Amino acid sequence: MIPESNATYLARSAKNAKLDFYGKLEIENLPKSAQTAIDNIVNDKNSLAHGNDVSVTLQDMIQYYADSIIVINKIDDMLL
Repeated sequence: MIPESNATYLARSAKNAKLDFYGKLEIENLPKSAQTAIDNIVNDKNSLAHGNDVSVTLQDMIQYYADSIIVINKIDDMLL
């Protein structure tokens, strides 16, 4: 089984998550780069929270945010 992305997990948790014609969550149809950016943010956050070293830079985080804003906005729409 392929683990789902953090973006998919967050969207699945939203009560208003919508499925497309093929039964996929709308969030899964967003660019892979956006989902990867969310995964990177969550994984780095978890590493820091558990006391592990991370090699993320401010520039990395700025890029992750720029790449993931489409996912963040989609999840925000689902929650409103």
